[in-house]
Amino acid sequence: MLDRMRERYIDRYCAALDETKRTTPFGPHTIIWTVRDHVFAAYTVGGAGVSLRAEDRAQAHRLVAEGKAIRVEYLREGVWVLLAWSTPPDELRFQIFSSYELVAATAG
Repeated sequence: MLDRMRERYIDRYCAALDETKRTTPFGPHTIIWTVRDHVFAAYTVGGAGVSLRAEDRAQAHRLVAEGKAIRVEYLREGVWVLLAWSTPPDELRFQIFSSYELVAATAG
């Protein structure tokens, strides 16, 4: 139940950001949020949390070391981290917005 609430929370927050779009290119259970057609957030319905872009590998490692993010196997090669649904709302908003700003700045 809490996971579904967090999913709706993520959707409402991401939808309020400029130039964002919610897509499901891999089927209805994989939600992809883009800004100018570049991914900044993604989650699987019923999954463990939301995947977000980090600035670089150092930041990704730092977020994991601080316990703010989880490093998962399918994200290990890139600069993506997973924030668990149990992450406090303020931290979720901060990290989503950071990912959004990072991607928006490079999406031109």
